[in-house]
Amino acid sequence: MSDILNCQLKFAILFLFLIRSGYNSKRRIYEYKTSGKVEYDEFYPKMSNSIIDQIDSVLAEHYGFTQEELDFIINYDIKYRMGKELDTETEAANE
Repeated sequence: MSDILNCQLKFAILFLFLIRSGYNSKRRIYEYKTSGKVEYDEFYPKMSNSIIDQIDSVLAEHYGFTQEELDFIINYDIKYRMGKELDTETEAANE
């Protein structure tokens, strides 16, 4: 197995562990009169920013992205990973 694939596999396993560890997720259970019991897991990937950025770096290396392209991907994703928190911080900084 190539070094890049081996590294990607390690990051994927680590990311799945982080998500399933409870630090990044919460189990929701609801009882409804019409449909009965509903259970699902909510995941919070914004708490895994550092591992996601590392995965992005490995993939960028594998696909031959420039540092500028990698920076664009990471900064573009921040908007979606951080969600409303980022908007609140930006507004507070502008005041």
